[in-house]
Amino acid sequence: MLKTLPLLLALASFHAVAGSGSYHVCTDAKGQKLFTQDPCPNGQAAEVKHYSVTNTAPAPAPDAASDNRLSTDNPAYIKMRDSNRRAELERAIKKSEKEISKLQQQLDTELAGLKVKQGQANNNLAGATYQQSLATEMQAVTDRYKLQMQNKQSELDRQREELAGLQN
Repeated sequence: MLKTLPLLLALASFHAVAGSGSYHVCTDAKGQKLFTQDPCPNGQAAEVKHYSVTNTAPAPAPDAASDNRLSTDNPAYIKMRDSNRRAELERAIKKSEKEISKLQQQLDTELAGLKVKQGQANNNLAGATYQQSLATEMQAVTDRYKLQMQNKQSELDRQREELAGLQN
């Protein structure tokens, strides 16, 4: 037993102190500090600091009683989750409304440009053909934007429906 006591003390001290050492703090004429393991250059104020690093035992694993996480069936968790989802849906609804409005503005702008071209058509067979092609293009532009707006409106309706379900 007496032979193992020094060994146990050595192991205990090794476990308690993992490392130690020293470093130099050098201060130049301007007051700027340099931290280094080497001695300070001549003409600089020098200070030697000693340190030791100790190992600490790892924190005990949290038990179920001290766990701060909420379970998914906890009413506070459900309330927080629903509140976050409501805020997310409100942002998405505003974004969808803006996108629909933007699509409508783009449609109006393109149609206005095509109407200007229609007014510039000559009053002859070539002009009539040109006006017919512009009318076809206007219909295609309208159909394209209407489809995009319908898709966005469907998405918006779904978002509003989900939001209404969360508020009940």
